[in-house]
Amino acid sequence: MKKKLCLGLALVFLLTLASCQPHPATGRLNASTAGFERLAVFGVLPEPEVAARVTEEDLDALNQAMVDASVKKKYLPIPPGQLLGTRSAMLSGQESMEPETLLRKVSQAHQANALLVGTLYRFRQRMTPGQDLPASVGLTLRLIRVSDGKVIWRGSFDQTQQSVLENLLGVSTLFKRGLRWATAQELAMLGLTQLMDSFPALGEEPEKK
Repeated sequence: MKKKLCLGLALVFLLTLASCQPHPATGRLNASTAGFERLAVFGVLPEPEVAARVTEEDLDALNQAMVDASVKKKYLPIPPGQLLGTRSAMLSGQESMEPETLLRKVSQAHQANALLVGTLYRFRQRMTPGQDLPASVGLTLRLIRVSDGKVIWRGSFDQTQQSVLENLLGVSTLFKRGLRWATAQELAMLGLTQLMDSFPALGEEPEKK
């Protein structure tokens, strides 16, 4: 009986602690998403210094999650696979082109009203047990209006795995993972899920100040 009581009190303490933790994903809507039915989803693009640490399978999983979430938000997504060929053809025909200009031109070729692109700027696996570097992920998403390049929405996720008592993932996630350390893949998917939860739905308006 005492053991159950202690476990219950410990759970209440952890739940209270988790409720005070900041949400690691943040997003801001700057303009209306009305008229953005066709959405070019370019997926998550890793920075050069990160590219060698993340696998194609990891990126494919993140990209599919972006496409699925955008459908739930009432968009008609054009998936990364359909955009890749156009992007490669434009790159081969140009000596140089700014990355954002390229994304907009590819989107225009597919008659998209807006584009969604992610940048993975940190993807670090946890070091061997006993070392001080836990898993860490930094990810941003941008919704860009194709016609003029205006950033309509921007979201960011920046998290480094911490100990159980300091963990920013929240108690529910901890118990689902069996109170173990998270991998960089899990953190990245958690971040993307949180960002797409806050991603504006089609026709959404920004909050009035």
